Order: sequence, then structure tokens, then C-alpha cells
Amino acid sequence: MTDIFIGDRTLKDAKIDSHQKKYNSKIFSLYSSHNIKNAVENNVDNRVNIFSKKSFWLVMIGSVLFLFLAIYQVWSFLHVEETLEVNHNNINNTSLQAPVTSQPVTSQPVNSEPTYKLSSYWRITGELNNDKGRFIIIVSKDGVIRLLDRNLFFGSNLTMYGIIDNEKVTYYSGV
Repeated sequence: MTDIFIGDRTLKDAKIDSHQKKYNSKIFSLYSSHNIKNAVENNVDNRVNIFSKKSFWLVMIGSVLFLFLAIYQVWSFLHVEETLEVNHNNINNTSLQAPVTSQPVTSQPVNSEPTYKLSSYWRITGELNNDKGRFIIIVSKDGVIRLLDRNLFFGSNLTMYGIIDNEKVTYYSGV
């Protein structure tokens, strides 16, 4: 039986582990080195070496893999716009290379979304979600508070905007 203690105390409360091991002739000299006077301890095994444990290497490899995965996730999160622009450019290039036809092209009016002026009076201050519905709270420069339906707004969090009184209202408008 092998008992492992913390420090030099061999009391019951200092005992941290106990192993039932079989006799091993390779490390018997380590045990018997304390039976003689002026004995020198012989280190004949590598049980005290942390690098010899498989669990240590598994944890180290797992940590390195986790670190690389985390770096990749952060990198891909920060570089989304670049990949979208590349795909958008590829789509535009392929549409430009379409075969030319001899039929005349009729000009059709392009329906573009109207641009709205940024509100100098209203701004979004928060959201209210309860059992009666989802609402957006907007406030004016004068302190007037309005509660509007969430369906009037687009986006989420700080990118949310809505068209109120023919003006674009955001978290940063009306300041």
C-alpha cells in the first residue's frame, strides 16, 4: 500500500491519496533506500514527472485545439464583410459577361427604396417586451415618450431603425 501525504506530515488530514500497488523490482531500490543509514534516495521511476502522464498530453492537445478554434471563430466573425464583398463582386462579374443579344433593351424605372432623412427630433431609447406585445420606446428632444409597435422597426439591437414621421429614427438620431 502506498500513501501520499502533503508536505512532511504523515497525519490522517495530510493524506491526499492511497494506492494499492503490486511489487515492482525496478522501483524496490527506491523503497529500500530509506532502510539503511545515510541512505540516498534513488529516483528509479518517472511517476513524479508530469510529462509522462497521458492525461496531461490530452489536456494540452485539447487546449491547443480549443485555442485554434477560438482564434478561427474570432477571425471569421471579424472578416465576414470581406467574404461577402468578394462573393458580391463575383456575382457582378458573371452578370457582366452575359452574351449580348440583338434585341433592344427597354428602359424600365428602377424601384429603389426611398432615402429618408435622419431624424433630428426622435431617437430610440429601448425595447419593451411583455405579454401584451413587443414595443419600441422612442423619446424626443423635449422628453416626449412614444411607445410604438416593434413591427414598425427593422434590424436589431443598435442597428435597429424605423421610419417615423417620414424620418429615419435610430438609437443615435435626435441627439
